[in-house]
Amino acid sequence: GAFAAPLSGEQSFAIYRSVQEALTNIMKHSSTREAQVTFEAPGGSIFRFEVINKTTYNPYFQEGYGLRAMRERLEKVGGTLEIDHDQRHFVVRGSIRI
Repeated sequence: GAFAAPLSGEQSFAIYRSVQEALTNIMKHSSTREAQVTFEAPGGSIFRFEVINKTTYNPYFQEGYGLRAMRERLEKVGGTLEIDHDQRHFVVRGSIRI
């Protein structure tokens, strides 16, 4: 049902660019080239995506230009961005109210 979610063109573009940026960051900064991308629209009221990359923990991680731009793009269309990383994974989660 995620791909049938009634997103505006601007919302769709924000999601597309966010996932693209997350995958680009994996290619640039990760030692692995594998990612899991998930899309869902539970209850039809929110659209969520998640990009997970297996990686090693970096205690010096700082949100750079790409992640800031991703966050701003999602917030502009009423969405949010969450970054989570631990010893094994780096996760980018975004959501937009439909």
